[in-house]
Parts: sequence; C-alpha cells; structure tokens
Amino acid sequence: MACPKAEGCALYELFTSRALLGVWKTYYCLGQHENCERFKRSETGQEIDDTLLPNGQSLQPVKQR
Repeated sequence: MACPKAEGCALYELFTSRALLGVWKTYYCLGQHENCERFKRSETGQEIDDTLLPNGQSLQPVKQR
C-alpha cells in the first residue's frame, strides 16, 4: 500500500537524482511506509526536519569543490 502522506512529502525535493529518489520511493513510499521515520513522526505530530531520510538518518549535503 502506498504512503498516504507521499503527495506532500518534502523528501521528493531533496534529490536531484530521480534514480536515488526512486530507491527510497520503492522501498518506503510505495512499499513499507509504516517503517518510514518521516511517516511515523508525522503520525505522532512530531516536527520533521527536511533532511530526515525514511531510515531515520539525515541527508548530508554534498561538499562542492
């Protein structure tokens, strides 16, 4: 079952690579959304940092040279 909160999820805007986003979407958004840390926090009313990944880790910015 797809995640009911996927449509407004800020996660989608974090990735410039659609391939990388596709990995997260396949496993969490279209698969096991109940395991997504973003989903769990939204269900309990907790604040969700924009860089929070579904596995509970934070996306680290890429350092440009």
